[in-house]
Amino acid sequence: MFGMPGFPFRFSPIHTVWKKTGPRSMIATSIFFVFDADGVLVRYQRNRCPLKFSPDFDSYSGVEFMETLDCPGGIFSCPDPLDPAAKWVSDPNSPPTGNPATGKRVKVVPPGPLNP
Repeated sequence: MFGMPGFPFRFSPIHTVWKKTGPRSMIATSIFFVFDADGVLVRYQRNRCPLKFSPDFDSYSGVEFMETLDCPGGIFSCPDPLDPAAKWVSDPNSPPTGNPATGKRVKVVPPGPLNP
């Protein structure tokens, strides 16, 4: 989350809100800050991901849509990300159709000591 050596951007921790949209479906919306290599805030990142769970709730699938909101003059010129007039645009590193998102439930670890 906080960047890799040689990677030009760093990210803040991610805040996600989950909303139920149906019997086996939900949408997750995440937002976080993106900083350049010098630690200057350059934009907000918002990811929205509608998900559908399998009938047994052991897996899910969906599509993640990534959007950005630029801060052209640093932190004090950033638009309000909650303002309906904010100009969110599709992330240029993400396809217009979104990124596939899938996962499986992590099986429960049986009770008892973790080390034999």
